[in-house]
Parts: sequence; C-alpha cells; structure tokens
Amino acid sequence: MPRPLRFPSSAAAAEWLESRLPVLLEAARLAVEDGGLDTLARRLVGALTHALGAHRSAEEAAPELYGLHRLVLDVARRRDLPVEEAAALLNLGDLDARAGRVEESLVRYKHALEAAREAGDPYTTGRSLESIGGTYEDLGDWHRAADWYGRALELRLSRGDRIGEARLYERLGAVHSRTGQWGEALRSWRAAGAAFRRAGNPQGALRAADALDRLGDPGAAEAHRRAARRLAARQRSTAYETSGGSAED
Repeated sequence: MPRPLRFPSSAAAAEWLESRLPVLLEAARLAVEDGGLDTLARRLVGALTHALGAHRSAEEAAPELYGLHRLVLDVARRRDLPVEEAAALLNLGDLDARAGRVEESLVRYKHALEAAREAGDPYTTGRSLESIGGTYEDLGDWHRAADWYGRALELRLSRGDRIGEARLYERLGAVHSRTGQWGEALRSWRAAGAAFRRAGNPQGALRAADALDRLGDPGAAEAHRRAARRLAARQRSTAYETSGGSAED
C-alpha cells in the first residue's frame, strides 16, 4: 500500500476497523442486496473477512464472519458460482462446528460437496470430504468417519498431494484405533510416516512414529525415526550449503 494509505500501527488499524465496522458491514449487506454490485460486494466482503481475521480472535470474529460468509453464499448462488458457493458453505460449516452446532455443520459440508462436485473443483471437493469425515469423527461415528476419510484420501492420492495424504492417513489411523482395528491402524500410521517423509516433513514422520509406538510396533516406529532424522539432516545440510557455508567453516 502507498505510505499515505497505511496505518501507523496494527493497533491503529484495529481501532479504525472497530469504529467503522457497523457501517462497513451494512455497506456490504446493501451492496449484496442491490444485486448490481456483486463484483464490488465480493471484494468488500473479502477485505472485511481478512481484516477481522487479522485483528480479532476466531471466537471474537465469529458472529460477523458468519454474516459475511452468508452474503458470499447469496452472491455465489445468484451468480451461479459453485466454487465460491462451496467455499462459503465450508466456512459456514467450520463456524457451526466451532460453535458446537455439529449437525448443522454436517449439512453445510454435504451441500458444499455437491457444489464442489458440480464445479469439478478438486480442492473444495477434497476439503468437503475431509470435513464430513471430521464431523462424523466428532459425532463418534467411527465407521462413517473412516469411509469419508477414505474417499478424501483417494482424491489426495490421485493428485499427488503428499501432505494431504499424510494427514488423512493419520486421521484414518486414529479412527481405526477407536474401533479396535489395530491392523488397519498400524497400516495407516506406517503410510502416514512414509507420506510425511516423501513430503519432506520430518516432524510429521516423528508424530507417526510415536503413534506406532503406542500401537505396539516399536520396530516400525524406530525405522520411521531413523528415516526422519536422516531427512532432517539432509535438509540442514542443504540449507547450510545454500547459505554459502562449507563443511570446513
């Protein structure tokens, strides 16, 4: 931003936002209601969403964010923008889940999945599948949680998303543990550790090793730890060489 448009401090920006927030929210509502200003309305809502996220905690910002995401949903449906519709529904579902409205969040996530599939968008599709699985996990419905996590995993595998793959193997491992399927849990945690290593994430591989220890497979746990240590050492060496150091320094 040009210097004259910048706030002198974060505190000054927060004070400005709080003093004008009611007017800004009303402006966004009126812009969406007008129907002829959808592009500008979406930009205003996006800016307000980011500003609230920067200057308030998730809990403090939730009431205003809920209203803003509903405005985005209205515009997306009116303009037939299924990707934005899915994103708005996912955000609303997350807010419902944080507020303890688990059943409402599940409905939001399933509608988001419909919109994401209509658009053929892999990101929102994967996010919807994983969110549905997480909601069933919160409800203690372990079998449905595993089913939806499995669907999300298939999508991550097809797109080569290593971090997403590793995270879902973790979640599957945790769910299988809750149902006493120790063999499936062990396989999932082993796969999670391998995926974390392929993604270049030694810390994730170490979390997988801890889980394998708890599940009674110390041999696999130690193998993952050794591989994670080797990966971390390679990363440190590469970073050192990139910075211009040498082994003789």
